[in-house]
Amino acid sequence: LSDGQGKARLEIGSQQFSGVWSKTFGGFLDSDAVYKNVTLAADQGVKFAIGEATLKQTSSEKSAGIYDQTGNLALKNITVDTPDGNATIATITSTADAKGANLADLAKFRDQFNAVMAASVEEKPVDPAAVEALKQLKAFFKDYVSKTELNGIVFKDPTGQEAFKMDKVTVDDLTGGAYFQTTRGC
Repeated sequence: LSDGQGKARLEIGSQQFSGVWSKTFGGFLDSDAVYKNVTLAADQGVKFAIGEATLKQTSSEKSAGIYDQTGNLALKNITVDTPDGNATIATITSTADAKGANLADLAKFRDQFNAVMAASVEEKPVDPAAVEALKQLKAFFKDYVSKTELNGIVFKDPTGQEAFKMDKVTVDDLTGGAYFQTTRGC
């Protein structure tokens, strides 16, 4: 919600998290998390809910500061309810496999990117040094493969009538290649 335009409430039914933190890189090398019954409700009648969210990340150091990392994300029973209708997604799964990740360079990118974004959000001028630092960074991965699937996508109008349904959407890699399977489109 923007600048005092109402209130929202975040609730997490249950949560479990464990991880291995790297002080050097300012992030988790390994993590295992499960969150259940997560809801975000706004006083304007908008509610977002996730039945279950799981995240698992593992890292293995291949040489000084260079890691291979895998990540898996799964979301179940996602719903968005608004006065204009609702949307549901049965599942979202995403896998990522990064080879040769230079975590020091990735941490530099994160810090510079966050500085640029913070300035933008605060409507302040962006520090030219932060932009230049971003331009100087090299690729942080030797290889990266990812796949994301969304299953059981349904949109309904305010009367509860189905307006759109798609069985499956798959997005492969960073190229954004996607294919769709639908039973009924808008």
